[in-house]
Amino acid sequence: TKMMPTMGKLKPARVPWELISIDFVGPLPRSKDGNTVLLVIVDWVTKYVIAHPMRSADTCKMVAFLEKEVFLRYSRPRIVLSDNGKQFVSAAFKSLLARHKIEHMTTAFYCPMVNNAERVNRVLVTCIRALLDEDHRSWDENLPSIVAAINSAKHEATGVSPHFANFGRDLILHTDLYKQQDLNAPDDPKLA
Repeated sequence: TKMMPTMGKLKPARVPWELISIDFVGPLPRSKDGNTVLLVIVDWVTKYVIAHPMRSADTCKMVAFLEKEVFLRYSRPRIVLSDNGKQFVSAAFKSLLARHKIEHMTTAFYCPMVNNAERVNRVLVTCIRALLDEDHRSWDENLPSIVAAINSAKHEATGVSPHFANFGRDLILHTDLYKQQDLNAPDDPKLA
């Protein structure tokens, strides 16, 4: 594990999923499913966000999620950037990185802002807090909608949405279907 170099010395990632940030958010109010934390992953090139609810910040479950749901779906990163949380300095996490030949960099204790996941965490927590006013036990059920909103919004650093940067097309949400349809009354007498 290396300490994160200053931003001027960090070689920027050039391809999606070459460099990812990872962090945990929590504790959050216990959901109906028993989830209390979020595992947050952000790709540095596309700014694409993955947020996975978990019952606890369990290292083995995090490692399994990374292998099965991130590395196999998006790509094995060359570098993972994290803070010095116990999950990220554990033997299980180090073993994952070694198996996949991934370099691990950590942020300085005094400078967590370097980690893209830390920025996304603030947005996620703000959105979850807004939901807590309604029903604090269903925040994880609403998480896919929150993440979809983040991934479909134009990002100031790239000029496009993270979804577009990652997949080459905009995310089409169910609300977009109404915009595409002609909502004028049909001429079919059976429908009138």
